[in-house]
Amino acid sequence: HDPGFRGAMRLLHLHHKLDAVWFNIAKEGVSQQLEQSVKDGNFAFVLSKGCWHTPSDKFMRSTIIPNKPRNVKTGIFPACSSPPPNDEVTGVRLDMAYDVLFYDKLWLEPTFSVHPFSVHAFGVDSPNTFNTSGLDWAEQPKVFDYVSVGMFAPWKRHE
Repeated sequence: HDPGFRGAMRLLHLHHKLDAVWFNIAKEGVSQQLEQSVKDGNFAFVLSKGCWHTPSDKFMRSTIIPNKPRNVKTGIFPACSSPPPNDEVTGVRLDMAYDVLFYDKLWLEPTFSVHPFSVHAFGVDSPNTFNTSGLDWAEQPKVFDYVSVGMFAPWKRHE
């Protein structure tokens, strides 16, 4: 569930006629279908959304990137705020396997800007993100003390 990312993809389709084909590699047989489609040159760009070492990242780095045609470019939109770790074998940062890295929050720029083609994108604020009721928040009772997105981290100060 990521209304900002999905909203941005919708806008790219509506305003720029970008056609996206969605694959969920967790479903049986889908990874093979994606692999074959990429090998056949059906896509100019393959975007993975997931954090480092997630199934989507591992599949991209182990299968898609090494076997894609040269003209097919790849990107990752890390669904996390963790800096990319180094590859266990090569010692190279995992994000460097991709042609481009997209991040959606400006405060992530220091974390991801080491990549030579890091781009701030997909930061569409959806009305469904926080205020799902559509009611004025000032008139509503307080339901929770803190809201935190992503992993717990000391700089988020959950006191």
